[in-house]
Amino acid sequence: MVKLLLEKGADVHAQGGYYGNALQAAALNENEAMVKLLLEKGADVHAQGGSYGNALYAAALAGNIVIVEILLEKGASVNAIGGHYGHALHAAVFGGKLALVELLIQKEANVNAQDANYGTALQAAVLQGREDMVRILLSQGADINAQGGHYGNALQAAVLKEHEAIVRILISRGANVNAQGGRFCNALQAAAAKENLALANLLLEHGADVNILGGHFGNALQVAAITGSQAMVNLLLEKGANINAQSGKHFTALQAAMSEKNKAIIELLLENGANPISEKIPPADCTIGTEELHPQSTWNTALEAEQVESTEVGMGSSKRKRDLEESDHDAQPPTVRPKWGSASKET
Repeated sequence: MVKLLLEKGADVHAQGGYYGNALQAAALNENEAMVKLLLEKGADVHAQGGSYGNALYAAALAGNIVIVEILLEKGASVNAIGGHYGHALHAAVFGGKLALVELLIQKEANVNAQDANYGTALQAAVLQGREDMVRILLSQGADINAQGGHYGNALQAAVLKEHEAIVRILISRGANVNAQGGRFCNALQAAAAKENLALANLLLEHGADVNILGGHFGNALQVAAITGSQAMVNLLLEKGANINAQSGKHFTALQAAMSEKNKAIIELLLENGANPISEKIPPADCTIGTEELHPQSTWNTALEAEQVESTEVGMGSSKRKRDLEESDHDAQPPTVRPKWGSASKET
């Protein structure tokens, strides 16, 4: 039918619709014969448009090595920008085929190309929990400390996804454990958000600064106070966390605990020297999403704490979970339109 339409004058370059053009649709749906036919009829291998940006990106996301090779042989740019993931290499990582990732790198794909959503291909591999891809990308020059995307850097992404093996790989390869960026600003805050004592200990053992300030939540101790993890609060205090440090949305750990009406955490902090009266001050750097502050106002948190009854413990948990879940921006891949004749799926 397509061949007949082309013979009757159909424009092989026509743009429009979900797939952008016929070549992109054929590539995404892994129709090798159709890809070859369209190219023979003069389809532009560089054409941009549609939900997948370009044909090479679509083929990479589909994980079809044969079609990727055909498009590259016809001159497709391996570093062309387009689609949700930004580049064919990112798409190949999310597509899940190591051989395709290796092929694109061999064809000189930029391993440090940035995408607004997922940062670099290394971050993408981390998010997928792919140790093999992480190792390949690092061996080919991926910048382990590159900043960008929702997760800030590869290490923070690994911590948020609780991929301990990958965290260890990154640290062993020289990842900066105090690198700032992303919603939680640093890996230690991310570990606190996940209430993961093993990862928090691992980071601290490798030089994570327990008192580093920044981000929406201020510091790791504040995050622990919000989650209500007594074990994490105790760990951070044992490691020298400044209990009265001021930064972020709640300004102090005590006020963070107050926001959750968590009597156990409030008492724990007060027992360890939390100042019941503190000034609000402007936050440190890396204040993604922090509201406008009023430095001169004060809260008497000691008086407020007296109003917190044991029956109220955990009352703020639903809001807290939403807050942290929004901050742990999973940025999951969008639902991919089903291939012709197939059921809907996510990649």
